[in-house]
Amino acid sequence: MVEEKKISIFDLIIILLKKKWLLFIVTILFTGFGFFISSIMTKYYTATATILQPKKKIADGLGSLLSELPMGGMLKNMDFLGQNDIDQFLNILQSRRLADKTILRFDLINRYNFGKKKKFYYENVIKLFHKNVTILENKYDNIEISYTDSNPEFAATVTNYIITQLDTINYLLAKESAKNSRQFFGERLNLIKTDLDSASQRFAQFQIDHNYIDLEQQVKSSIEAVSQVEAQKMSVDLEIEQIKNQFGDNSQRMVELVKNKKTIENTLAHAMKDENKGILVPLKNAPELSIRYGFLYRDVKTQAALYQFVLQMFEQAKFSEANNSPTVQVLEWAIPPQMKTRPKRAVFMILFFFIGISAGCVSILLKNWYQIQKSKQSEIYLQINQIVSLLFSFKTR
Repeated sequence: MVEEKKISIFDLIIILLKKKWLLFIVTILFTGFGFFISSIMTKYYTATATILQPKKKIADGLGSLLSELPMGGMLKNMDFLGQNDIDQFLNILQSRRLADKTILRFDLINRYNFGKKKKFYYENVIKLFHKNVTILENKYDNIEISYTDSNPEFAATVTNYIITQLDTINYLLAKESAKNSRQFFGERLNLIKTDLDSASQRFAQFQIDHNYIDLEQQVKSSIEAVSQVEAQKMSVDLEIEQIKNQFGDNSQRMVELVKNKKTIENTLAHAMKDENKGILVPLKNAPELSIRYGFLYRDVKTQAALYQFVLQMFEQAKFSEANNSPTVQVLEWAIPPQMKTRPKRAVFMILFFFIGISAGCVSILLKNWYQIQKSKQSEIYLQINQIVSLLFSFKTR
């Protein structure tokens, strides 16, 4: 049995080069067909508008006020009520709410030829609408909104309508959010004010009961006063000791000194007791009273700071609710485009060019292979003929 010679890549190249004109004609025909298809296809145009990234700024006066008030810096850093939130714009642009308004406004159901169908799903209309809408963030962090349609004027009109609806929806959402925030902070403000009044009353009553005006200064004054009395007592003790050594215990001066010492000791004892109702603090209970004073003072300060913070929130919510300025800053409105977006004629011609080369090569190689099998009357050739004859035979037994 003679072994068949294997066909190499060079053999295939030689076969194709022998039919190079046929391959060239087939490729040209396919490329021309691609040009023809791209010419008769519906042309689509894309209109694009650009909006600045959202930066909802507070008025200069209110901004200065927030910076000066306690916690104002934290309030600004919190970006309260959705300021500088580009994600909200993107969510609105991709929302069902905006899609419904645009579809209804321009009757896109019929424009997309869904109205000609006996049955269709509205979800498919929305899907096709979002397919024609493109939303991108460019390198400057601005948002580009595009709409594609066969009519360039219509594409620009829809794009600009989407921007106006974006501004309307975002304004309504911001107003609703500000209203809810105002109501919430207003309620919290009343509750905190009640707690603040209660804490202030407890603190004031404590000051009245214990004759506290300025605890720190009073304690300091009390200590200084007691120190002076103690110094007087020590001075009297020294003089008593001296008189005792010189004149004994029965001298007139000794009697006076003992009487003065007793008076000083009574003064010290009185300063340490609760009966002291003067401006000086009774030092015996000073630590305990200081702790109670500190807790009451802390409660008042905490409630006051919280009240001021929530008041800032409340005022900001009122300002945002009353603000009716546009929320969308348009950098460039859409204008009717002159150049089509698709179909791309060059892409079609390149695609069909390669299809033509591939089809020509395959057809030439298959024809050459078939002729070789025919010349050999090989089993494969006989089987192919049998299959063809069966396929095109209409005779029955």
